[in-house]
This record gives sequence, structure tokens and C-alpha cells, in this order.
Amino acid sequence: GQSVFKWAPYRSGYGLFSQNDKYGLLNRDGEVIINAIYDDISDISYGLFQVELNNKVGFIDKLGNIKIPFEYDVDTNNVIGMNLYQTFQVDENYEISKILLNASVDGNLKNFQEGLCAVYKNGFYGFIDTSNHEIIPFIYEAADNFFKDFAIVKLRNKYGVIDKLGRVYTPLKYDWLVWERENSEIRAELNGKIMYLKLDSLTPLSEP
Repeated sequence: GQSVFKWAPYRSGYGLFSQNDKYGLLNRDGEVIINAIYDDISDISYGLFQVELNNKVGFIDKLGNIKIPFEYDVDTNNVIGMNLYQTFQVDENYEISKILLNASVDGNLKNFQEGLCAVYKNGFYGFIDTSNHEIIPFIYEAADNFFKDFAIVKLRNKYGVIDKLGRVYTPLKYDWLVWERENSEIRAELNGKIMYLKLDSLTPLSEP
């Protein structure tokens, strides 16, 4: 039999629904535009949804056309990012659902921000553009998407910040970095001490 129908609105107005443990999409009028065939789906960005199918990741448009092939991997261990959600009760016939504010059902998918997307392949992260061109090479152990021209990355088990050219803006030495987006700052931990890095004070330390 079919599983309980779950529905969650995205910020864009599109809706995510699940049937039989697979996910599809509704348009703003509540009509099915993508059948429930995927294992996970992100919100739309730059006209694309990032989707997961059989442990591979690709990108489709709102007509279901594959725009970037399923050549990327799923990383369930990427700890960088802020996949926030709120829970709410639709009515007594619906399960608790999520208002998905950033990523996807299980938080493993991201989507394009500021023209680039962090994707995972053969154990490493790099960044692609919407035409699937590699912009920043696949060298990072973890990565978040860009925010105000900067992205947090992890290399050799330490964290730092890069720009869209791949230039390093902080030493890759921190034990943890996380965005304080409201203040346009990055909270940093180093040897048990907390500090804040202001974006307007960052300057490039190296060329890509």
C-alpha cells in the first residue's frame, strides 16, 4: 500500500510530497509536476532542482528534464551548512511536515547559491556552475555553498574560507567554522577558543 502522504512547502512556493518513500513536486497551484520517483529533492534555484536517485545526485528543471546528469555522489557526513526547518501540523490527517528553508528532506542536498553549487564526487567536494562546468576543483573534504561571495571548506580536517576563484581567505587551520548570517560574520573555533571573522576584513592569502 501507499505510505502516508506528506507535504512540505518550500520557500519558492513549490511543494514537496512523498508517496511510497519517494519524493515528487507540486507547483504553486498544488498540481503534481514531478512524480514521486526521487529519493530526495531540494528547492528550486537558478531554475534547477537538485535530486537524488539511487545514491547519485543530478539536477532537473521544473518539467523534469535532466539538466545536469547523475554523476555526483551523496555525502551523508558533510557537517557544514545550515539546513533549518520548522515543524507544523497541517491538519489531523497529515503527519508533521517541514517547512524546508535551505536544503532538502534529509539535509544531504544543496542547490545553487550565487551561481555555484558544492557537489561531492569520489570522496571530495568541488564547485560547479549551472552548465556543469567545474569552477573550483574537487579537493575539499567538506564544503558549504557560497554566501556573500565566500564559502566555508574543510581540508586536511581543518576549516577555512575561500572565494569564487578558489582563493583562500583564512588559513585552513580552524577546528570549526559556522556562519552567523544575520551579522555577516563567521564564528570560528581554534584550540578551544571562540572568535568571530568579519567578512569585510578578509583578504586573500593565496591564489587558487
